[in-house]
Amino acid sequence: MRFLLNGKLRCGELGSRGPCKVIVRGDKCAIHDNLDAVRAHLSAIGKRGGQTRATQFDSDFQRNARSHVKRESLQRAGRSGYDKVGGETWWAEQTEKARQYRLRHPSNHERIVIDALLHMLALDVSYVREVILAADPRAVDFVLYRDRTAVAAIEVTESAKHVTFGREEKLKNKIAWLEAQGLPCHIFYGGDDLQLELERLGKFLHAHNLL
Repeated sequence: MRFLLNGKLRCGELGSRGPCKVIVRGDKCAIHDNLDAVRAHLSAIGKRGGQTRATQFDSDFQRNARSHVKRESLQRAGRSGYDKVGGETWWAEQTEKARQYRLRHPSNHERIVIDALLHMLALDVSYVREVILAADPRAVDFVLYRDRTAVAAIEVTESAKHVTFGREEKLKNKIAWLEAQGLPCHIFYGGDDLQLELERLGKFLHAHNLL
């Protein structure tokens, strides 16, 4: 709806910031009566800028940038930021928040393991989720108990074929640590053949007299 402002006809198209105040020329608003052209113009500007940045950000530029940054300075910056947000106290708080969230919201694969354990475990064996062992912050997905003594652990992860390198290394370290605590650990690959994984889980439980 057109309106006059300071003696000039304005567009008046309502938006999130109120009526459009662009001056109408030739009974057209440069923005609202020519949206396709405006969008094409803005898109062209964005593409030109992106192409320019991509051209400048070549291998030589990256090598030059890295040559001016030392590992020690990055470590100092990381440590400084870590200390400013609270250091180890903050990290422990965030870890506990994440653990509580996982307790309230088990993944689909964890739900499958829960159902399987409810049907498979012997009557004198129970499980607890997201367990902190020996004050280690890495919570264990499932710890199995007999007579209040931890006897085995289960970790749930994605497909064995698609475990990322970083995740794979962390998983290996975690398994080694659990076994050092005297706990055999089974990995349940939820992204693979579920029937096969459930059979593997059953064999693990049978091997440790937990059925």
